[in-house]
Amino acid sequence: MIIYSASSARALFAAAAILSALFASLSVQARDDVWEKLEARAKSEGAVAVYSTSSGGGGQFLFDEFERQYGIRVDHVGGRGNEFPERIRTEQISGRFHGDVTINGAGSIATHQRDGNLEPHGPLPNLSLVRPEIPVDENAVPVRFAQWGLLINTRRVAPGAEPTSWLDLLDSKWRKRIGLDDPRVPSSGSARFGAMIENYGRDYEERLRGLEPIVTMDLGGLRRRLLLGEISIIIDNPRFYVDELKKGGRLPIKYIVPREGALNARFDAAVLRNPPHPNAARLFLNFLLSPTAQRLIEADGNAPVTKVDSPDMPPEVRQLLEAPRLLMAPDEKSAGNLKLAQEIYGKL
Repeated sequence: MIIYSASSARALFAAAAILSALFASLSVQARDDVWEKLEARAKSEGAVAVYSTSSGGGGQFLFDEFERQYGIRVDHVGGRGNEFPERIRTEQISGRFHGDVTINGAGSIATHQRDGNLEPHGPLPNLSLVRPEIPVDENAVPVRFAQWGLLINTRRVAPGAEPTSWLDLLDSKWRKRIGLDDPRVPSSGSARFGAMIENYGRDYEERLRGLEPIVTMDLGGLRRRLLLGEISIIIDNPRFYVDELKKGGRLPIKYIVPREGALNARFDAAVLRNPPHPNAARLFLNFLLSPTAQRLIEADGNAPVTKVDSPDMPPEVRQLLEAPRLLMAPDEKSAGNLKLAQEIYGKL
């Protein structure tokens, strides 16, 4: 039997603490060494190919910053969310791989994962910065939360007559004066449609359709028509409005979050299976979670997925990004809602 004195016990505890700290520092050092080697390999690859929707958080400002920091070229392919599944599927079947990373709505990313088109991203140092309430898995990392509300032309909508609820859009005074992103294809339009069905039922969309809104896949065109006064209201994200605030706020537009809450969607990023530039792909995912990238994302009118400090953020923009979020339709209802949208708005 071995008997330890109080002094010897304290000495053992102290030694154990020193060893624990030593092992921890070695672990951190080993991790840093591994990441430095990955970064070096990424730079030798020289490029990363990113597939993202036009609204999917793959803004040019992010690509420019990544290229500035690492000297790695970003080859961006943009488009609507419904355009990428077939492209990615064809690459995987043919064995001719071009894409490294995809940025898309969380539902679309989940579909790619289910179809076996993604591969695990592995350890990412910045993953620990993601807010704890946001889910993360081995294949996808969250990038941002997008939101949509009402963008109005203040010359066409008088003060006091502004819609303050999603139900206000059903007023007959808005006949032929509302612009909608097309709900019949996967897009912000289909997300809006699903949310209205989820919260208000089919009758809401049938009544809205009866007001003869302008329905198009050209969001840029809707914004131009809004500025020209051809229409009074469009369903849009706040980015166009935020850009206008930065320029001095001279255009006759105002962004309104209905009292029930903003439409919202989480956008994720993932590494495609068999990426031509695997190290650059992982480096890019880690970059998207960095404080620099998340501040840029917030400044563009999106809610970040990490805690960021942006002291120069205009108060009105901060208020928009922190607005309540409307209940959205679950991903499993997406296919059915697309079919329903064609029943109400006509087949494509």
